[in-house]
Amino acid sequence: LVTVDGLDIEVSWSAPTTAGGAEASGYVVRGFSAATGGTVLVRCETTSTSCIFGSLLPGNHYFFEVQALYSSGEIVTALPRTPGQPDIGSVSTYVANLYTSQDSVSPIASCITTSSSCSLVAPSVGTTYFVDVTAEYSSGFKASSAPRSQVQSDPGEFEEGSVSVTGFPAVGETMSVFLNDWNPEPQTVLVQWNRDGRPIRDASSPDYIPVRKDIGKRLSVELQIHRSGYETATHLSASTIRVLTTLPVAPSDVRRVRVSPAANAPQVSWGVPLSRGGMAPSYLVEYSVVGSDSWSPVTGCDDLASTQCRVSGLSQWGSPHVFRVQASNVSGASSWLYSAEYSPYTLGDSGALAEQVLAGPGNGKLNVSWATLDLDAYDRGSSITHVQVRAVNVPRGGAPKYCLERVASGDGACDVVRLRNADPHSLAIRVKNRAGWSGWSNISAEVEKVTPVPVA
Repeated sequence: LVTVDGLDIEVSWSAPTTAGGAEASGYVVRGFSAATGGTVLVRCETTSTSCIFGSLLPGNHYFFEVQALYSSGEIVTALPRTPGQPDIGSVSTYVANLYTSQDSVSPIASCITTSSSCSLVAPSVGTTYFVDVTAEYSSGFKASSAPRSQVQSDPGEFEEGSVSVTGFPAVGETMSVFLNDWNPEPQTVLVQWNRDGRPIRDASSPDYIPVRKDIGKRLSVELQIHRSGYETATHLSASTIRVLTTLPVAPSDVRRVRVSPAANAPQVSWGVPLSRGGMAPSYLVEYSVVGSDSWSPVTGCDDLASTQCRVSGLSQWGSPHVFRVQASNVSGASSWLYSAEYSPYTLGDSGALAEQVLAGPGNGKLNVSWATLDLDAYDRGSSITHVQVRAVNVPRGGAPKYCLERVASGDGACDVVRLRNADPHSLAIRVKNRAGWSGWSNISAEVEKVTPVPVA
């Protein structure tokens, strides 16, 4: 009888009753590779009636034969042979191992899984490793893949730092390119200087000295950054200004700073310096309120290439301002040149005025007065020249009625006439100065309704 228990096989039998009248003195059990003939794969000698063969090789077929031995020397063989095959069971786990070489004994990383894949973390990027997988069966049997498989870890990526180009693009001046704060540190850097985007022959070192052929052209430098196990990084610098014949000097002062009046946003303009210093300068515009010690840059008027600038962001209407302009290049800056005083202005403040004027009824008319008010408090930098009042019949609508007064010749009031008595009217006011007409503002915040009444 052959009993299989995983990789163990037990062969048992019944003792023969007689063999020439004598009992067997012992037994020999052999496992062959075939039912007849074949090779002996395992062998067991015993005096009992069973024999256990442990940890047999899975996949092998065994054919067992039992011989009874007698003291007389007689041997009795039980035939035919009985087959038996080890049962390794099912896979319980897989173990994947990572090695530095095909012959390494100890793995550098492992992972265990019950599925058909798992992740191994390689210690280095872009490096060749070797992997094997061991299947562990429920019987305790282990089977490993051989030979180990060769794998490559993913290449790394640089944490890019900055690239700086130093030196001035002028004939005979040394220009250099540097890498700053790249991680990890590159092992090799290939350099190529370009002229107007095209490679310059034999210009592949970190330093480059412009020649006469470069005059009027723009230089740039292209880098290929390498390290073993890392993806190659490519960097192209920004183009320089056009190469000059010689190093520039600081420009001279700009000429005559002018301010052109305009509501809200005057324009500042100036003449180019008599000496630009060998290259086109840039300009900076600042302003200050007269009496103040501080200067402020004009928004949008820094690093200008043109010789004019529209000023915005002013708020101190009517206060004298002074503007100043400076020319500069890479070699230095000129002195400041100042404008004449200029007082900015904008539309008059009809909203504030509307809260202070007085309105009174009359026969078929309404009278609006500002005679007690100082209109300069509402002019926002430019004197109010005209005041206009509008009246609208609230219940009936229709075309508005107006009155207009020229401030220089008026008495600080005007009458809106031809109104319907006993109907409420809403009133609004607007003012005009150098900037133009302001918007309409209701005479009171709640649009006070005023009713004309007959006068006895």
